[in-house]
This record gives sequence, structure tokens and C-alpha cells, in this order.
Amino acid sequence: MYHARTEASRIHHGRAVVGSGERHRQRRVNGLSTRIVDPTPATCILSRAPAHSSGGFMEATTTSIPGVIVFTPRPYVDRRGFFSRTFDAAVARRVGIDPTAFVQDSVSRTAKGCIRGLHVRVGHGENKLVRCSAGAIYDVVVDLRPWSPTFRQWLSFDLDGDSQRSIYIPAGCAHGFQSLTEPADTSYRINREHDPSEDLTIAYNDPELGVAWPLPVTVMSERDQTAPPLRLLGDELSAIRA
Repeated sequence: MYHARTEASRIHHGRAVVGSGERHRQRRVNGLSTRIVDPTPATCILSRAPAHSSGGFMEATTTSIPGVIVFTPRPYVDRRGFFSRTFDAAVARRVGIDPTAFVQDSVSRTAKGCIRGLHVRVGHGENKLVRCSAGAIYDVVVDLRPWSPTFRQWLSFDLDGDSQRSIYIPAGCAHGFQSLTEPADTSYRINREHDPSEDLTIAYNDPELGVAWPLPVTVMSERDQTAPPLRLLGDELSAIRA
């Protein structure tokens, strides 16, 4: 294994510690402000795919939240534009992800400043692969698995159409993002068919989480805008069995 120091420097790490009285610092990373608790969390490269052809390289990197994995391709760029691999089944298998498990692919187009989230699926949940295919987003993952050592901690990532990085989000983690461009296209792959009856939305501005969204909010759905904070969702959150 190798320490992925360059990858770690591009990932913003934060968490909420409820009732601990712990002081949190703010710092600027890549022009974005985020809440910092552990500025040097351990990350390691799990797998690399050989670059058999231009734009064919793919790397999988762990994060400080168990099961959250960053897939980083190496786009081939020339005067025509770029070519990039966006998914590699062999790399996925080597990090314990079944590439045949994905059953639905979706895409959203989002206006600049809009926040979508925070969304989680209760019950057995769903594993999700998220990528910004065009534009740029500030992507947030919140660990809501009660058994997890990073329960109620969150990470944020800069995803954009130039890098084509993907984030693998395991079941039991909430997800949301803010569009940084006009517009931003976000692609999703999930391993269970969508069931609206299992959807749960958490307040994007929950004070316990303190997510540092980088832009003023321009538009949101009514469901996202009026979502309750974690402290009011005890029964609903207990339904997460991932």
C-alpha cells in the first residue's frame, strides 16, 4: 500500500461531535471553507488499473470514513478535448465492490448555488457511485451508520467534469451536494431500485453537522428546504439497517 498524500490534500474532512464541547477550526482548502477536525487522516491507495491505453488509468483510494472510496482516473487531454475512463470493473472488484450489482443509472442537472440533500435511504439502504460529469459540485457524505467508528462524521469532496473523479458511498451514509457552476451535471449509479418510501431527508444546515456549504443557496426543493435536523429524526434514523 502507498500513502496517498496528494489525494488526501484534495479531500476536505470534517465531522460533528454532538455534546462534546470540542472546538473546531476553519481553514481554506482549494478556495473552500470547511470544518476541520483531523487535518491529516490516513488514506491509502487500494488499487490501480494499468494504463493500457490513453485515458485508461484508474486509482481507488480510501478515506477516513469506512467504505467511502474515491475513484480517480487520469484523463488523456489533447487539443480535441479529453478522453477519460469513468468506471473500471476490475478495479471495483479489487476493492470489494461488485460491478454487476448496479441496477440503475441516473443524472441530474443542477443550477449554480442549488443544494440537493442531505438524502439517505433507510432500511438496507443503497450503495451509490457519484460523479460530476460536467461542471463542478461540492459533494458531502455523512456517516449515519450507528455501528461505524465515524458515526455522524462527514467528508466533502470537490468533484468536476475535468477530473471525472467518482465517490463510492456505502449504504447508511447520507449524501448531498451544491452546484458550483451553471449548471452542473451529476451522475449516479445505485445497487437497488429506487423506492421513494425509503427516502429520508436531513436538514442541509443541521447545526450538529455544521456543513460549510461554499456558496449562498439559490434554490432548493421544498422537501430539502424544510427537512428536519438529526435531533428530530430519532425514529427514522433507527430504521437504517445498513
